[in-house]
Order: sequence, then structure tokens, then C-alpha cells
Amino acid sequence: MRSLLARVGDSGPLDRFLAAVRGTGDLMATGSALHAALQRSGDARGILGGVRTGTPWGLGDARPVDVVLLCPRGRCTRVEAPSQRSARCALFDEPLRPERI
Repeated sequence: MRSLLARVGDSGPLDRFLAAVRGTGDLMATGSALHAALQRSGDARGILGGVRTGTPWGLGDARPVDVVLLCPRGRCTRVEAPSQRSARCALFDEPLRPERI
């Protein structure tokens, strides 16, 4: 976004939007201003998508999330795939701990 706005000489709308996201401004107003600035810069979709990608800015393509189940206390190397039944630790009788990989 910044390079697109820099080509027309004004990255201020992006800076103001980022400040609003960080909690120091009006998110709706700055988002609308950023959207309009991107459109003026040649991106017809504005904040909804990059010129070439067609996906929302900064989000990239959706990727599946893989989860495994591990020892709840980190005491062993057990790894289980999630299933319909809830897996439990045989030693501590606790649910296995989900971990994103």
C-alpha cells in the first residue's frame, strides 16, 4: 500500500489509518480516507484488495491451520492428531494440549 501511495506522493492516509488501528484515531473515517486514496492511486478495489492480488491487503491467501495434540505438561513426546473423541493423557488424566503447527 505504501509504495502505491508513494507513487502519487501521499502516504498520509495510510499513516493515519495505522495510527487509528493502534488506538489513536477514528478507524472508520481513516479507513474510508485510505480506501479513497488507494482508489485515486489507481487501485480500483481500494482497501478491499491489491491491484494484482485480488485479496484483501495484508491478508494473503487463506491457509489451513494444522493442529496436533501434545502432552498437557510437556513431559513426553506424545503427538496425536485431533479426532472426534477427546484424547487424554494416560499419566495425568488431563486433556492433551492443542498446538498449532
